[in-house]
Amino acid sequence: MTLPLLDRSESWPQNNEAAEIALRDALVGLSSLDPDAARSKILELEQNHGERRSWVWASLGSAPLAKALQYLTKMAEVTERMTWGTSIPEIMHNYANDGWVADLAVLDALASVERLDDVRAVQSAARTVYRPWLERIVETFQDAVVASEPDGYQAASPPDVADGMCLLFVDGLRFDLARRLGTMLEQQGIEAGVEPRLTALPSVTATAKPAVSPAASALAAGEDFDTVVQANGSKVTAQLLRRVVGDAGFQILGTEELGNIAGRAWSEFGSIDAYGHEHGWRVAHHAAAELRGLVERITVLLEHGWQKVVVVTDHGWLLMPGGLPKAELPEHLTELRKGRCARLKEGSRPDQQVLSWHWDRTVRIAVAPGIHCYEAGKEYEHGGLSPQECVIPILSATGRAAQATVSVSEVRWRRLRCNITIEGSAAGARVDIRTKGGDPATTLAMGGKELGDQGEVFLLVEDAEHEDTAALVVVVGSDGIVLAQTSTIVGGS
Repeated sequence: MTLPLLDRSESWPQNNEAAEIALRDALVGLSSLDPDAARSKILELEQNHGERRSWVWASLGSAPLAKALQYLTKMAEVTERMTWGTSIPEIMHNYANDGWVADLAVLDALASVERLDDVRAVQSAARTVYRPWLERIVETFQDAVVASEPDGYQAASPPDVADGMCLLFVDGLRFDLARRLGTMLEQQGIEAGVEPRLTALPSVTATAKPAVSPAASALAAGEDFDTVVQANGSKVTAQLLRRVVGDAGFQILGTEELGNIAGRAWSEFGSIDAYGHEHGWRVAHHAAAELRGLVERITVLLEHGWQKVVVVTDHGWLLMPGGLPKAELPEHLTELRKGRCARLKEGSRPDQQVLSWHWDRTVRIAVAPGIHCYEAGKEYEHGGLSPQECVIPILSATGRAAQATVSVSEVRWRRLRCNITIEGSAAGARVDIRTKGGDPATTLAMGGKELGDQGEVFLLVEDAEHEDTAALVVVVGSDGIVLAQTSTIVGGS
């Protein structure tokens, strides 16, 4: 029963506590309703409980269900209005524009609660409204893939990477999380764009990570879902993949390494996928910390001087709190079975959808129907066919230097004295020499000098110990934003 909150005082904690209990009971009760009735009930609950998010008790963490309700309301709205189309491009477009919002709303609702009874209430709403919607869109996508065979599904090629660019691989960065990451970067003044692509099939790391890496052209099909190095037949592990990427002309950066911005780089970050497999729905809590860490990593790379950071991933995933349904697939038909896919033995004919393996079109892969898994009790899984697993993001992040109206045309050193020529002008701009482009605390030239009308600045690096140090010549606007930069070596020719 919904409490008449409007005529109750927000000053008393027992009023908020009673309202949380009433909301919890109402959310649990959604399981007895059909999806449309449950959506209407969620909207009604929002009308009655939404105001509690402005109460002091919410700021103290005592209204988690009221907080979760705003996300459940978004879930209800998106799942009611969503249309998909019938072809892979239509579904991909609609998911990238709108469908991901429902996935993120479920994550946000789960991330709002911690107590077991609150979690069960949110799970009740998700399973009643989100699950049937998810089943429909997954089945629609699978039908579209069947209709497009044999060549309608086109996996993304590795992105083109020029000098000055860093590829950052994140395992299991689902499309909705990438969209949130883009928003978080833009809030930091970093330009970020997210585009949808299709992952290699099946959507598992062993297949899809090599396919999106710069090493892809040097690899070939191996056993199970693994790849091998064409030159010697060695099975590709995470360590070997980095070595082959390095052989392709990329610097391999550790989690805190910044590299030489004059070249190209490959780096890796995060543990979203590993955490999801281990902890199920709790990945909703973990993902928030992962995204904050990604923002920090991308920001540091751009401030170091990389012109662009391109974030790539291998696959997304399905998440259903309370568990995904189980599908049966006899083991004698398979060479290898994963949560949502299996490599079939030659000649076997399962009563399920069969696809070709990305790395060898003669190898047949069974994929679980709908949102089913071949293993029971899975809340988090991937490897099958769904927009959530297969529509992957490519996120490109560029520093504010991309908006420059000035450029560094020439840098000439005479020992520790530097003569810098700038083309263009910007009111109040300064020229500096720094080890990190966006960090004024790393100046080697006492904070630099203002850029005058002549377009030339002479700077002195006072400390001789900095000779031969890699640095950046930067032009900084009056607001501290880097307008242009170029790499240099202190005292270099």
